[in-house]
Amino acid sequence: MNMSYCRFQNTATDLRDCRGALQDMRDGNTDEPLSRDERDAAMHLVSICADILGLIRDQAGIEEEPELADRYIEQALDALQHAAEHANDEYDLPDNENQA
Repeated sequence: MNMSYCRFQNTATDLRDCRGALQDMRDGNTDEPLSRDERDAAMHLVSICADILGLIRDQAGIEEEPELADRYIEQALDALQHAAEHANDEYDLPDNENQA
């Protein structure tokens, strides 16, 4: 558990790392899809981030449609997972095309 005096500092560092991993998946810079447990944890993390944004929006008096975030979390993570699983597909040529 993070100590209260460094909770946000430690978590911000970890969130940047998670953001980088998701960006790599999106951009096709990894061929390592998430394990089932990591995918579930990523869904939970994104849901928590959406909750935090909701708290900030509520405090600031910004209205939103709360179902929008929940509706797209799983769909977006599935798309990122698919991108990571197929990152190298466009470079995989059939054997007869690899020969000059």
